[in-house]
Amino acid sequence: PRAHVVFVTAYDAHAVAAFERGALDYVLKPYDIARLALTVRRLKERVAIAPAALDGVLRELVAAMPQREHLRWINASQGQEVRLITVDEVCYFQADTKYTRIVTGHGDALIRRSLRELQDQLDPAQFWLIHRSTIVNASAIAGVARDLRGRVQVKLRTRPERLPVSEANEHLFRQM
Repeated sequence: PRAHVVFVTAYDAHAVAAFERGALDYVLKPYDIARLALTVRRLKERVAIAPAALDGVLRELVAAMPQREHLRWINASQGQEVRLITVDEVCYFQADTKYTRIVTGHGDALIRRSLRELQDQLDPAQFWLIHRSTIVNASAIAGVARDLRGRVQVKLRTRPERLPVSEANEHLFRQM
């Protein structure tokens, strides 16, 4: 009940609606230090005043956001042929120097696309970054285990290898 809302966005289309419903400020990117200082001054002036209810405008903004399409298939060259791999087939992606290795239950292929670029195009609910060099398809996971040193490893449904999980990403498996 004491939160004041300041929008910081690259889109100016909703500024009027935000102010009409009580937003304290609307900062457009790219912003500079002077602009942020002005916003902080405004916040300090109004901190003791009860803020406006912004539930409606927040719902409208979320509804108006364009839904991002996630990657559905990947073209992978294998010799003279181009293989079409649906992302549902993928067990995991692994960085391999300038390439990314795509591993399915039936084999693997290399593509000339970075792991970071792929991560931005994949559905984060389905594909989890488990290590800086590995993204795993959550539906391909059979379970997790700890090795003799206590490090977490992912066991896959259709592949024999186990994938190491970095300490920073172990939180993904705490509830399993």
